[in-house]
Amino acid sequence: MKMSLIKWYNNGYLKKAQPATLDIAAKIRVAKRDLVDSSITDLSDDTKFRLAYEAMVVVSQALLLAEGYRPGSTGSHYYAIESLEYTLGESRENLSILHAFSKKRHICQYEIEGACQP
Repeated sequence: MKMSLIKWYNNGYLKKAQPATLDIAAKIRVAKRDLVDSSITDLSDDTKFRLAYEAMVVVSQALLLAEGYRPGSTGSHYYAIESLEYTLGESRENLSILHAFSKKRHICQYEIEGACQP
C-alpha cells in the first residue's frame, strides 16, 4: 500500500515545515558543493561516494521541504529517499537502487574501508 506524505506525517515519519525559498536554495547549494567536491581526484573513492550520496539526500530533503515537510528524527535518509516517489514520481526500481546506495554508504563510512570503490 502506498502512503501519501500526509499519511507519513500523521504516522510521525515527517514533520511540518515552512517551504521557505531561501532554505530550499541553501540545500541545493549544499548539494552542488558536495557534487563538486565528489569530483576531486585526490579523494578516496569512499569519500567521493559519500559526498555524492549526501548530495542526493539533500536534494531529496529540499524537494520534501518544497512540499511543506521534513523528515522526522528517525529514518531521515530513508524517508527522504522514499519521498522521491511523491515529489518526483520516481519508480520503485530506482528507489531500491538508492536504498542500496544508502547501505553501501553506511558500510564504507562505518565498517569497511574501500567498500565504495567502483
